[in-house]
Amino acid sequence: MRIATRLKLTSGLVALLSILTIGSIFLLDVSFREQRNAVVRKEEFKRLGDELMASVVYLTEEARQYSIFGEQEHYANYQREKNETKTSERVIKRLTELNAPQEEIDLLKQAIAHLKEVEAQEEEAFRAVQEKNLPSARLLVFGSLYKEKQKRVLDPIKQFQETINQRAESEADAAIRRFELISYVTAGITMLLIGCVLTTFFLLYRKVTKPLSGITDVANQVASGNLRVAQLDSRGNDEIAQLSQAVNGMVVNLRQLLEQVSVTTEQVAASAEELSASMEQTTDTTNQIACSIQEVARGAETQRIGAEKGVHTMQELSNGIQRVAETAAVVAEASELTAREAEQGNEAIQQAVGQIKLIHDAVSDLASVIRVLGERSQEIGLIVEAINSISAQTNLLALNAAIEAARAGEHGRGFAVVADEVRKLAEQSQESAGRITALIAIIQADTTRAVEVMDTGSREVETGMRVVEKAGAAFDRILQAAQRAAAQVQEVSAAASQMSAGSRQVTAAVDEMMQIAVATEENARMVAAASEEQLAAMEEIAGTADSLSRMAQDLNDAIKKFAV
Repeated sequence: MRIATRLKLTSGLVALLSILTIGSIFLLDVSFREQRNAVVRKEEFKRLGDELMASVVYLTEEARQYSIFGEQEHYANYQREKNETKTSERVIKRLTELNAPQEEIDLLKQAIAHLKEVEAQEEEAFRAVQEKNLPSARLLVFGSLYKEKQKRVLDPIKQFQETINQRAESEADAAIRRFELISYVTAGITMLLIGCVLTTFFLLYRKVTKPLSGITDVANQVASGNLRVAQLDSRGNDEIAQLSQAVNGMVVNLRQLLEQVSVTTEQVAASAEELSASMEQTTDTTNQIACSIQEVARGAETQRIGAEKGVHTMQELSNGIQRVAETAAVVAEASELTAREAEQGNEAIQQAVGQIKLIHDAVSDLASVIRVLGERSQEIGLIVEAINSISAQTNLLALNAAIEAARAGEHGRGFAVVADEVRKLAEQSQESAGRITALIAIIQADTTRAVEVMDTGSREVETGMRVVEKAGAAFDRILQAAQRAAAQVQEVSAAASQMSAGSRQVTAAVDEMMQIAVATEENARMVAAASEEQLAAMEEIAGTADSLSRMAQDLNDAIKKFAV
């Protein structure tokens, strides 16, 4: 039989006995508790019976004391016990909670029913005391009838006490007997468990301990380096036989392993030397890479600084372009206003040309009139009035033309001169009209001279008309130039807006380039750190290769200690 099977059977038996022991101990504890509860119930039942008996006796004693002496203290004690303490009701309630037999509770109820009769007779005695009839009261509580009624109360209580004592003692005795029985069973199971454990130890010593000591000796010799040990006895099919077979195989395999390890150790030593040489070359290469990465990091940092400056410059340029766009918008508005004013000035010039043509026609008519002045001297006054009116209107038109020329600014300066000449001409016309009025008496004598003056005035008017027409043409050119300037300003404003948008895009691109430069710098630093870590790892690997070479040598020395 295998040792494991024996151990399983023994363990199962021990477990079964342990469970039985635990169960018996549990039952023993339960029995002990029942015994203790039986004793407690017995004592409580006895106490309840004594309390009820004492209550009845106390009521009787207080009723008799009150009937003898008539003192209210005894009456108060009686009423307190009867109405407040209520011992009889409390005792029955507690017995019900304790699951007392109904026949025992019926005995107490019977006693309480008779107690009501006693209390009724005691109440008669109390009324007699209150009526100052003490002899009658004493007779009621000391007479034979009272004693007989009291006996009917006390007899059921005594019977209850006897019954409850007998039952409680019976329960306690039964609990004690169960406790003793379970104690004997527990002791027997415990002894059986101890015997089973001792038997198991004996079998283990004979089947396991002695064979294991031989295996231990072989293992100690192998541990000391002696692999030329004798083969263990491996007959049988239990675990010890299998362990012996395993130890024999282990010794053989260990001997072969050490021979193979010796050969492998020499190869490892040679490989370690080659690895050490390779690590030196790798370390040099890693150093060069680390230096290059550091240069890249410095270049990335320089690029980042330049990108930051570029972002700052592009922001300033964008702000300048934005201001140019705003200024161009203002200039565009001013150009549009100038164009509108130039258009209004041109209209005023056209009006002035029309007025001057009217003046020319009037002067021509005036010359005709002067030629016939001699014949129509009576109409000279009307003509003079017409001349005064025309001169006033001409003066007003000249003033308006001067105002419009002032509004036109530099471009209207020439027209302002013409307007001033027109105004002066109008003033001269008024002065001439005044002289004509003053000289109307001698007009016929000066007709020839007046005709000459009118011819001169006509020529001057024609000259002024030509000048005004030139001013109108100049205003047309000013209007066209202002319109072209407004269009160009609009184009400049649109171009400035496009430049502003383009500058923002360039700023964003430069900002993105700066972020890329920052990321490049961080990545370069990370790569530099990784290169340094790799360099440290290469150095550690080189050290490990040296250690491996030494370990191979130490292992070879250790193998030589074994006797293979």
